[in-house]
Amino acid sequence: MQSTVFITGGTGLVGADIIRRLLRDDSVERVIALVRGSKQTALPRLVDSVQKLESAPLEVRMLEKLTVVCGDVTQAHFGWPQQDWLACARRVTHIIHSAADVRFHLPLEDARRVNVGGTRIMLAFAEQAADAGSLRHFAYISTAYVCGDRGGVILEEGDVCLPRFTNSYEQSKWECEQLVREAFADLPATIFRPSIIVGDARTGRTNAFKALYMPLRFIARNLLGGVVPPGDAPLDVVPVDYVSRAVCHVLLSCKGAGHTLHLTAGAARSSSAAEIAVRARLAAGLPGVPDPLPQNASARRDSAGAQVLASFAPYMTCRRDFDDTNTRAALAGSGITVPAFRNYLDVIIGFCLETGWGKRLPQAA
Repeated sequence: MQSTVFITGGTGLVGADIIRRLLRDDSVERVIALVRGSKQTALPRLVDSVQKLESAPLEVRMLEKLTVVCGDVTQAHFGWPQQDWLACARRVTHIIHSAADVRFHLPLEDARRVNVGGTRIMLAFAEQAADAGSLRHFAYISTAYVCGDRGGVILEEGDVCLPRFTNSYEQSKWECEQLVREAFADLPATIFRPSIIVGDARTGRTNAFKALYMPLRFIARNLLGGVVPPGDAPLDVVPVDYVSRAVCHVLLSCKGAGHTLHLTAGAARSSSAAEIAVRARLAAGLPGVPDPLPQNASARRDSAGAQVLASFAPYMTCRRDFDDTNTRAALAGSGITVPAFRNYLDVIIGFCLETGWGKRLPQAA
């Protein structure tokens, strides 16, 4: 049965990688992507985000399956006339809500406006699709770090205690999850919780050099001076191809409804910040142990490096092991598995060095 998939957040790393997989899937007839901006800029921006993850130009047959619609997920009916919004909802069979403001240090009300407000709008859209009898599955992309500062084994289900959060992003995403969980009774919905996401494990390709790439760049350029990545706790990192393959498989097979799935590496396949720092330096052709910056080097470098590491300190110092029982059950028989970060870290760093940390992204031949 052919599917029509509606997706938000398509210009981000996860959303773009999901779109390129959906466009190749013969069971998917149409991909409708909601993008902010004008009609003149939205389509080129989305195609560019997807194309950066491809080693060859997107095929015409793939682009013919893609429809880009302009709108704002934080506005009622996406800012459209209500009849257009209803007509679109009645067409779609699957919905992926990936859009979010991922900045850590927004004021909480600003984070809520985009993340919680947008999730409310998308759930209302899904309810219209369900009422029309077309909706088969709703996927909400959350984060594993809704656990806040909690350590130990982090379960996919059953933990109802309110955590202490380390930033507004975590708290707003936790609040989003409560909305989706309330909708489980009425919608075939699944919550996906990826951990820290990097580029493709095989090619290193990414369309964004944010999050973990920021400390990696300081490390690979020997700009940390005397600043040392804190802690020996496992840092849970997953490649975007694992996340997108898992989401697409679960979404289209309609597995996992009413459940939360961790898209995480787990402690056994994670590396400590110290191990990552050594491997990143070696991959960049530097000694594993850094030399201190000369005394006349700019103090700004140490300061900037310290600030970057400080923002990641809660993830580097808290010992966690994310349970993925639900995920393994939903992916059973698919052949989709998560690799250990140490097995593809060199690929990630290599792509960063080749592209000048995104300044020279290779064009598809």
